[in-house]
Amino acid sequence: MAVTPDVIVIEVNETLPDMSSMGQRVAEAGAPAEQAKLRFAMVLRDRFPAPPRGLRELHRHRDRRAHRPPPIGRRQRPERAARRVVSAIARLPLHPDVAEGIRAPHGAGHRLVTLRNGSTGVAQRPLEAAGVRDLFEA
Repeated sequence: MAVTPDVIVIEVNETLPDMSSMGQRVAEAGAPAEQAKLRFAMVLRDRFPAPPRGLRELHRHRDRRAHRPPPIGRRQRPERAARRVVSAIARLPLHPDVAEGIRAPHGAGHRLVTLRNGSTGVAQRPLEAAGVRDLFEA
C-alpha cells in the first residue's frame, strides 16, 4: 500500500533560491567571491535563536578564537558591507524550475509548508516574486 503525505515540508534556505549571484555580491563587499557559500552559512548560523545568556557568552568567546574568513568590507564600512550581503540573500530569485515543482504537488492536493532559518519575510519574498507564496499554508 502506497503512503501519500498529507503535508509536504519544503526547506527554503539553500534549496529554492538560486545562489549563483552571491559570489558577485560578496566580492562587491570586499571579500573573495569563492567565500559566498561560507558567508551564507555564517548568516544562517547567526540567525538561530539566541541561546541562554551563559551560552551566548561562550559562543562569543569561541567565535573570537575561531577560524574565520577575513572581514567583509575592506572597500567600505564592514557593517554596511555585511548588511548589503544579507539584503542580497533576501532578494535571491528562486531556481527557474522551482515554481513548477511547487505547483505540481499543490495541484495534486498536497498541503505545503516551508521550513527556513531566519525571518518569514526573507522566505516569503522569493516565493511571492515567483507567484507561489499563496500555495503554502505556512
